[in-house]
Amino acid sequence: MIAHSPTAFKHDLFLQIIQKVNNSSIFYDSITFYLEEEPKLLNELLRVITTKVDLSKVVTLMKNAGYLPIIVEWLQSVQNKNNQAVNDALNSLYLEIEDFDALRESIAKFESIDALGLAKQIEGHDNAEFRRISALIFRRNKKYEKSIQVSKEDEQWRDAIETAQESGNPKLAGELLEFFAQEGLKEFFTVCSYTCYELIRPDKVMELAWRNGMSDFAMPFFIQMVSELTRKVEKVEKKNEEREKKDEKKKQEEITQNLVDPGFIGGMGAGTGMPMLMGAGMNIQQPPMGGMGSMGGMGSMGGMGSMGGMGSMGGMGM
Repeated sequence: MIAHSPTAFKHDLFLQIIQKVNNSSIFYDSITFYLEEEPKLLNELLRVITTKVDLSKVVTLMKNAGYLPIIVEWLQSVQNKNNQAVNDALNSLYLEIEDFDALRESIAKFESIDALGLAKQIEGHDNAEFRRISALIFRRNKKYEKSIQVSKEDEQWRDAIETAQESGNPKLAGELLEFFAQEGLKEFFTVCSYTCYELIRPDKVMELAWRNGMSDFAMPFFIQMVSELTRKVEKVEKKNEEREKKDEKKKQEEITQNLVDPGFIGGMGAGTGMPMLMGAGMNIQQPPMGGMGSMGGMGSMGGMGSMGGMGSMGGMGM
């Protein structure tokens, strides 16, 4: 069909046959053939052989031929594979036609790109939206200082503040806050101090606000600081209360345990002269009832016989 296209070529039949080909070189010959004779049908061919070709090689082939824009439709259909050659080709096309919305969406979804090369390419673009995209790319690649610089040049203050916060760098956040103070940008002084709250020292905020007559604009920062300190104090107090309750409960449990401990009670008896009532192996015997008839013998109970003649009670024998 390729060799005798005027008489043998039929597009539908060609697409059916090309899917059965095993020789990979024929795929690229087919792309060249369609580019020369059927450029409007090239995207259909590419869709059929997408899984059989190297995406990067196709992009290079079309770029060298100078007809890359012809396959934009196909490039968009395969961009979900996140191939760098495809992504870079589309981004360059979006830049060429100045479609900054499409470019922003592309770099947001597909990170496999020559990021820094693209950022430097559009950094000095006449369109401010492209310069803003440049700052975004620098930011995503952790070139925070460069990103803030680009944003400041275009007066994209909120972009600069968000970049400073994302950087986590107290130095960058402090320098940006100082810039807002010196330039008299009071509202953005407030936004920066509040947004970068965790990165900026309170004494720096207070000094800049006092020196530049922005005390009122620093209030949101200090309200946040007081609120956080209050929460921390309340948290510490709560922990202390819980610890004290646990200690008190532990003491009560120890006292209760000692009161029911036999060894503890036995020790108390030994120390106070009280008889041990619960000694191990203790045998308490009752006196024989029958012996009461011989109470006359009570005189023999120690010295009780001398108690007013009680010894004569022997006559009480029944």
